[in-house]
Amino acid sequence: VDIAEVGPITLFDDREFALAAAHLKARHRMVYADYTAAALTRHLAATLVTGDTDFRQVEGIVSTEWMGGG
Repeated sequence: VDIAEVGPITLFDDREFALAAAHLKARHRMVYADYTAAALTRHLAATLVTGDTDFRQVEGIVSTEWMGGG
């Protein structure tokens, strides 16, 4: 993994992450920001906190905590 700090943004070059994001995009009808957030959440073994119901399609794949009763 190649990581670079650019101001408040951290950039990283990780083929495994890119492939995971591509697989999410291929299997689910999600916009770029959503499948990237889902892939990053999974990559970091984190929990995605959201109220966006589009993430229901990846609930079994990505740990999700629902805001506002989800």
